[in-house]
Amino acid sequence: MTRFGHPLLALAAVAAILGFTRPAEAIVVDRIVATVDGSPITQFELERFIRLNGGADPNNVSKEDRAKALELLIGETLVRLESRRLGLSVSKEDVDLYIEEIKRGNNLDDASLAAALAQQGFTVETYKTQIAKELLKNQLIMRRIRQDVNVTSADVQKFYDDNKDMFAKAGAVHIRQIFFVLPPNASETQQQQVAAAAQMALQDLNAGQSFASVAKKYSQGPEASDGGSLGWMKKGQMIPQLEELAFGLKKGQVGPPVRTGAGVHILTVDEIEASDYVPLADVEAQITERLYAQAVEERFQDYVESDLTEGHAIVRRLEPPGSAAAAGSSASEPSSEDDGDEDTSGSGDHAG
Repeated sequence: MTRFGHPLLALAAVAAILGFTRPAEAIVVDRIVATVDGSPITQFELERFIRLNGGADPNNVSKEDRAKALELLIGETLVRLESRRLGLSVSKEDVDLYIEEIKRGNNLDDASLAAALAQQGFTVETYKTQIAKELLKNQLIMRRIRQDVNVTSADVQKFYDDNKDMFAKAGAVHIRQIFFVLPPNASETQQQQVAAAAQMALQDLNAGQSFASVAKKYSQGPEASDGGSLGWMKKGQMIPQLEELAFGLKKGQVGPPVRTGAGVHILTVDEIEASDYVPLADVEAQITERLYAQAVEERFQDYVESDLTEGHAIVRRLEPPGSAAAAGSSASEPSSEDDGDEDTSGSGDHAG
């Protein structure tokens, strides 16, 4: 039973963490789309957020989505100001230690971490800025939110009852396979040919083609004409390598190629017949952790949108992209400075 937590920690959530430090020149040349206590949020900031938070082109997002993005940036500003007021801070050492934990927990070195971040449009330095903001948010949650959140045994029981499929133990699985003949004494050339064919099949599956159609196209097994269907299988009816894989897959999931004495197999599970369920006692802690995290996040969002908003002067000047106002320069608009610095921690010892 896997835990509900995120093994990649900040990596799994990095695209959802808010905002970036804005360059000083952007305040002068960019139109101001909002102010919080007189401090500007510029169009440059907003468009950068939209690009990094999902890879969207700011010119193609709807007016509603642009407004939602602006509210997230306003919320981030409120969190930073409140953290500063409370004297909360995050040091560079805090960020570095957190990154080291991420690397150790996921067997990453500096190069592989940088590569993973680059795939999401981040550099190591911008990632450090995001971690600093997330750590600061966690401090604020500890100070203002956690004591107000409680998960009861009734909450846990309801989640368990409403999501029984999540805790099913497979008694039998209906599987399909794509099979490539490859004898144990196969030559290097034969192995390379089968590996290439398996890769082509996986590419077709990743492109959205159905498993049955890909099996008919590539599989060399007798069940190929039936879309690779092997029917229902119980434990003990398959060779150990394939049984371990098949009973570890979720419905609709495609497993990696597995070589046996007969050849190479790619499996998927069409249906799962549950023979039993994991007892509540075995998953109670994980369910509690999941529900608590959800409740904390919901309470935090309410805190930002109500409690924090009431204590600050917020002015929104957002115009839809392409409008006359949006196209104009903000050089004539006031560009008051944000308390004289741009740290994410509320102190001079910030990361970023």
